[in-house]
Amino acid sequence: MSSNRRRVYPKSESVATITTTAVPAPVAAPAAAPPVELTGPAFHAISSQTPAIGITGPSVTAPTVGTHNSVTPATTPQNAGVSLPTGFPSYVHPCPPEFMSLTVNCIPQTPQVATKSALPFGISVQPLRPSEPLPIADFGVGGIVRCSQCRAYINPFATFIDGGRRWRCPFCDNANDVPSFYYNSVDHMGVRMDLDQRPELVHCACEFVATADYIRRAPQPPVYTFVIDVSSVSINNGLALIAADVISKTLDHLLLVNEMTRIAFVTYDTAVHLYNFQTGSNQPTMMVLNQVNDLEIPHGYPFLALLKDVKTSVENFLAALPKMFANSKASQACLGSAAQAALHVQKSLGGKMIIISSLPPTVGRGICNPSFDNKLLGTPKETTVLTPSVDFYKSLGLDCSKYQVSVEYFLCSSGHHDAASLSIASTMTGGAVHHFPNWNLGRDAVSFGSQLQNLLTMPRGWESVMRARCSSGLEIQQFHGNLHSENDLIVFPVLDANKSVALRLKHTAAIDTARRGHFAYFQAGILYTSDTSERRIRVYTTCVPISDNLNNLYSACNPETMVHVMSKVAIQHALKTKLIDSREVLVNQLQTIIQNYKQSNPGVMSGDLSLPASLQSLPLYILALVKNIALRPTFNVQPDDRIAGMDYLRTASIEMASVFIYPRLYSLANMPDECGVPDSETGLVTLPPLENLTITRLQGGIFLMDDGVHLILWFSVQSDPSVLIELFGTPHLENVATTQITSWPYNPELDATCLYNRIASTITQITFGRLGFQKFVVCREGDVTHASIFLPALVEDRQLNMHSYFEFVQQLQRTSQS
Repeated sequence: MSSNRRRVYPKSESVATITTTAVPAPVAAPAAAPPVELTGPAFHAISSQTPAIGITGPSVTAPTVGTHNSVTPATTPQNAGVSLPTGFPSYVHPCPPEFMSLTVNCIPQTPQVATKSALPFGISVQPLRPSEPLPIADFGVGGIVRCSQCRAYINPFATFIDGGRRWRCPFCDNANDVPSFYYNSVDHMGVRMDLDQRPELVHCACEFVATADYIRRAPQPPVYTFVIDVSSVSINNGLALIAADVISKTLDHLLLVNEMTRIAFVTYDTAVHLYNFQTGSNQPTMMVLNQVNDLEIPHGYPFLALLKDVKTSVENFLAALPKMFANSKASQACLGSAAQAALHVQKSLGGKMIIISSLPPTVGRGICNPSFDNKLLGTPKETTVLTPSVDFYKSLGLDCSKYQVSVEYFLCSSGHHDAASLSIASTMTGGAVHHFPNWNLGRDAVSFGSQLQNLLTMPRGWESVMRARCSSGLEIQQFHGNLHSENDLIVFPVLDANKSVALRLKHTAAIDTARRGHFAYFQAGILYTSDTSERRIRVYTTCVPISDNLNNLYSACNPETMVHVMSKVAIQHALKTKLIDSREVLVNQLQTIIQNYKQSNPGVMSGDLSLPASLQSLPLYILALVKNIALRPTFNVQPDDRIAGMDYLRTASIEMASVFIYPRLYSLANMPDECGVPDSETGLVTLPPLENLTITRLQGGIFLMDDGVHLILWFSVQSDPSVLIELFGTPHLENVATTQITSWPYNPELDATCLYNRIASTITQITFGRLGFQKFVVCREGDVTHASIFLPALVEDRQLNMHSYFEFVQQLQRTSQS
């Protein structure tokens, strides 16, 4: 494998060897899924991604899910048609709730009222959610206009006084002088005459061009360091092969976004391998570091390369990578040491560190527990296997955050990976964990490849920080999500567009409405570098009314935002205490809300569970949350699976978290004629009827379950044979190799109204606009997927020692009477 070997250091200090690789012939990547000898359209043109079919917007409203005891699950997005409170000019464009949303669109005037309501007051923010381009405000050399007292950014709720010479901050009521460059005359209502030139005074979601005051160093280009496991396990199971193939196919996109993109590669088994890509060379130089317990990386080697200058060399390297290590006998992996080496390589610029692993770290730095005590699962001591077994990855996370590096994991093993220890680094740096348990190339290649491709092509912000503020009498109490906070500053070395955070609010004093008015204001400012290396500040500002009336608070609840914030808080609480404690806190808070609502509404019958429309779905969401894989009490959830579920909830948007907590179940067998067929004019697809998550609705037929992570096409054992023949070419489902069906692409050769294409159109409509890839699974009643994923998602049924929804409502009714 090597030639032209030479010493780097004097013999007494030698820690590495430089090896010029003789790049072998490229190895063809395997097909994502082997062909199946069946003739149905389900096996026709299976591809890695479902092609677009002209769907251009959100789905029409689905029918309402059936109710139990007056509590209705939410089936439509909250805050539809959001508007500002009465009293604000019509020219002001409110902040879309997809960017920033409050759990309650009304704020208590006093801490006492807030406590009495028992409602969780908080804010969900998806800082860089993709959207139509936001208006851009450029303040030029004069600098961005901010309040001199509270440092709030100028916004549409600011009022101009003294003929436009001063402006009053809505957050702290401070009267600020208007800079001379920013002055403009106002009309008799105090409205500036230049609103058409000042988007920051019209749009509550706006981007500011960052001035020199906000740029500590020149905006950095995108940087990607790939840390790839090349142990014999990773080579033999195909992970290294599929990873290299996907990365190679995304190189053109990375250059299209920013031609100054930098790239580096670190591979590892029982040693760490670094690669020096040089301009004009068709192959890289490899450096082998054998002393993995005490890495010493020599200086002067440009391991971080400018992609446009070495693209051919990178492509050759990736094509040859599996063959380079084909004869490896190394069955252990020094993941921790490799991550340290990667940090050394990229710390001058920061960027994204993507770790692709088949084995947990068993040699070198950061060795994790290779196993755990199964007897602890489902017991109060389970938290001990959900917390880090070593401190190494916390230190790594702190170092990565310091150098603006974000860690992302792809864990693809056949056994325990100790994700609890590894994930600390990604949690602290704005990254995520992508978990593929019991890795199988034929089954998982499409899902892995699509998730990695989506990660590399997703919009993101580099060197990002966020600060939130609220008006006097309120403060931000805590931050929740995959982040690192420094006092009131939230740090994201890299902020992906699909990441969200939750902020908990706290009253510091009664709000002086006589002086401040009857509105509370909230603002989030996100300073970041765009993919095109432009330094920007994205500013979201919103306001809600203030009230001391409990019924006003209850009627203003946003249940999806509420459960979004509560889930993030619950996960943090579970990891600090016990899972059972976290579940009890959620249920107790729900019971208190119901009791206090009844006390404020004496007309409600004592044994009834009547709730305002805004809260009717909350009991079902809470039940679903405590039954979610992140929190549920069970003996068959592996620690890595639970950690991955927790990680998903910590980062998911409001929409995706609500689907993950309460999956959507669509009935496909007897769809109305208008469902599943793209509209000839709009391209929109009417979704099939939604069903409650209970086994009683599954008597025969075909169903599609969407939990945000999976799309499960479920077939009853009583499925119509003619339908099976139409889809699979056989009347017997047991003859279908369902694990080989990894996607369900639209087939233009078939009629749009055939069942196959109606299912494909439904899938495309459901996933339209979502960031990330959902694993597609075909499931038969009674198979492994049915037992491990599908049945646990039927949260309205009794499961183990947990109530059914009907029993849960009865319990709430009893406790509300006490």
